[in-house]
Amino acid sequence: MKQGANRYEPIARWLGITLTPQQRALLSRYEEWLADEAMAAGGIGPHEEFRLFDRHVADSLAYCKGLPETIETIADIGGGVGLPSIPMAVAFPDTAFTLVDRSERRTRLARRAVRILGLENLVVTTTDVSRVTDTFDVVTFRASVPVGRAAALTLKLTSPGGLGLFGVSRLRDRPKIPGPPDGIAFSLSSEGSEVLDSPFWLLRMYRI
Repeated sequence: MKQGANRYEPIARWLGITLTPQQRALLSRYEEWLADEAMAAGGIGPHEEFRLFDRHVADSLAYCKGLPETIETIADIGGGVGLPSIPMAVAFPDTAFTLVDRSERRTRLARRAVRILGLENLVVTTTDVSRVTDTFDVVTFRASVPVGRAAALTLKLTSPGGLGLFGVSRLRDRPKIPGPPDGIAFSLSSEGSEVLDSPFWLLRMYRI
């Protein structure tokens, strides 16, 4: 197992899932790839080297806290170099993930990460989300669009009963969010303060 992979065990316990030694090694390998390749290529900020674990990989796993017990498909909207979809796909190998991003540079990097990790449950698509016609059980948003746009996309890309997951903030104070549009119910919660260096504010957007 690569150095640092054991750090994922507290996250797994918090999520209520089991991460095999292979899965923990893959997460650690992805963290290394972010430092070695994605950062140099501009896929993430140049000053993120010392918080890749907490603010990127573990942060992405925090989205799993909002997942229903049984789901088949998840779309990561504006997922860039694979955040949050690659860590989530490692943790949930039986779920089919689609990463959607319009940047050829970022999706080329994401495809390389998928090849390096040998992930068979994640497809990377280079397109604008406005052109996506498929529907999914869950859609995720990580610093890709405003809340209102994310709610509208949840209505478009999920069926009734679907779910949108929006990472709002890592600040300690409760963030202010706009009210939901018709057809969506919002639920905001603070997650992960026991395993992350600051609370992860997760907005669940329920399609009703």
